[in-house]
Amino acid sequence: MRTFDIAYIVNLIPKLLPYALVTLRIVLISFVLGAFLGGVIAIAKLSHHRWLSRIAYGYTSMIRCTPFIIMLFIIYYAIPILYGVLGGRNPNLSKSFYAVITLTMYAASNLSDNFRTAYTAVGKGQREAALCCGLNEKQAFIRIIFPQMMYIALPMISNVIISLMQDTALVFAIGLVDLMGQAKVLDSLDYNVHTTEIYLLVALIFWLLAVLVEKLLHVYHDHIGKYTGSGQGKVPTGGNV
Repeated sequence: MRTFDIAYIVNLIPKLLPYALVTLRIVLISFVLGAFLGGVIAIAKLSHHRWLSRIAYGYTSMIRCTPFIIMLFIIYYAIPILYGVLGGRNPNLSKSFYAVITLTMYAASNLSDNFRTAYTAVGKGQREAALCCGLNEKQAFIRIIFPQMMYIALPMISNVIISLMQDTALVFAIGLVDLMGQAKVLDSLDYNVHTTEIYLLVALIFWLLAVLVEKLLHVYHDHIGKYTGSGQGKVPTGGNV
């Protein structure tokens, strides 16, 4: 009976860590793009135009009801077909492109609700007080409302980033060699002899990345809390600026 091989795990670390950076890069790009798109969708949800709001909510509903792996395959196979329909040649895009597009769609869906909730949680008196102090609408949002929004939204943003990391474990299905993809390659080269050790190390790396994200966002959360006067965990309401 084969025993658990600790030495194999130690030797495996330098073979997997570079691909953890590939995963991190995909997550970071997807999050940044998703935050921008999620902000646009949040604005649409808060819009007084009923049709615009319905489109935004419809998008969120569609994404939530579609498994990530299915959407990944749709994006991967549909974009080349769309190019052909439009009369273009096969774009020959990198597999990272398809992964980022799909992850961005899911990040935007979740972040739009986070941003909308955080915005509505900031008391209307904050905006009114800022305007009374001589700030214009743009200044009131950037200096008063936005920092408080971020303080409220950061714990939820942490969950979105970790969820994106977890979803990257499926992008190897389109041939992208990231952390999980390299683990599959190494497992195949080793004839599935050390499968347990390989995926245990992958799980450990994912866990460490998640802890790192949580710690960094926690520090930033506390920093914003001191800046906004919300350091005790209370969301500022009323007319105080």
